[in-house]
Amino acid sequence: MTPETETHESETPGSDTPESGAASGSGGTTESQDAAFLDLVRRGNARTRAVLCTLARHGVALRRDEPERAARLLEALGVWPVYKGGQFLFDLLEWEDFMLDGDPPPPIRPQDLAASLRLPLRLLSEAVDAAPTMLQTGPLHRTAAAFDLPLRFLTVTAKAALDGIAGDLGTMAATSADAPAEEGPGGSEGELPELAAGFHLYQDVVLGTVVIAGPLLDGGAR
Repeated sequence: MTPETETHESETPGSDTPESGAASGSGGTTESQDAAFLDLVRRGNARTRAVLCTLARHGVALRRDEPERAARLLEALGVWPVYKGGQFLFDLLEWEDFMLDGDPPPPIRPQDLAASLRLPLRLLSEAVDAAPTMLQTGPLHRTAAAFDLPLRFLTVTAKAALDGIAGDLGTMAATSADAPAEEGPGGSEGELPELAAGFHLYQDVVLGTVVIAGPLLDGGAR
């Protein structure tokens, strides 16, 4: 055995691999890290499902108690591209299966639903109410007008993200979705009808959003 070989063999047992170094400074095993991340996803999914199901139940109640108002709202919203896009994404992402899989979650109180909707409503309101862009006065103002609202919406959304939207979403996702809903107006099981699967489910979510968001917009969502 040559001296070079002896030196190499003596260094090998004590050498630190990149993997071992990364693991030692990771603060936990990969299994615990995966479990923590998947738990966040689970709680986020549970919260999202509870919000959607509660909105849908408010929509069912609106169709049952005020059918003319519900029909009028759906007729007015039906021509809106965002409404049609929402229907497409609702079907594409199979949200009906997501909402109906398993036992129905306890309903969320209207005030808690309003808190979840306040941020997106504020973003939409600021995008719509923003001052006209400079493109509207140029030679391509007709073309620019078609893109003006989406561009303003993206601008406001980016600004809100820099102001802390990630923190807001993290707080909402971290809210425990396994705890029973507190008693309150609209917060008990007996006050809301059951979900209606099928054709009306997306419409019920939209109608429920109108029921909860209407008072916020009427009084100012900002």
